[in-house]
Amino acid sequence: MRKQEQIREMLRRVDDLIWYDRHSLRVADEAEWAEVPADIRDRAMNQARRIEEEYGPEAIAASYGNDFEWGQLQGFREALEWALGAPGDDWGDGPNPSVILRIPPPTT
Repeated sequence: MRKQEQIREMLRRVDDLIWYDRHSLRVADEAEWAEVPADIRDRAMNQARRIEEEYGPEAIAASYGNDFEWGQLQGFREALEWALGAPGDDWGDGPNPSVILRIPPPTT
C-alpha cells in the first residue's frame, strides 16, 4: 500500500503537468499576454519555468499524446484525490463513480 505522502507527491506531479498543458504558456500569443496583469503573468511564467526545470521537456511532452491519454491523466488525478479522501460526488464535471460502479458512497 502506498503511503499518503507518496500519493500527495504523485498528485502534485500530475497537477503540474495538467496546469502546464492548460496554460500553454510557451505558445501563447503576445497579444493575449498583454491583457494579463503583469504580476499574474510573472507568476505564471515562473511556475512554467519551475515545471520545465523539474521535469524536463521529454517528460512534459510524454505526459500524454492524444485525447484518450489526456482523459487517462485526468482519471488518474481523480483516483489520487479519491485515495486521499475526496468524496466521489466532488469530482468536478465527471459522473459520480459510486453510481457507475453501483457501490455505496463512503460513510463519514
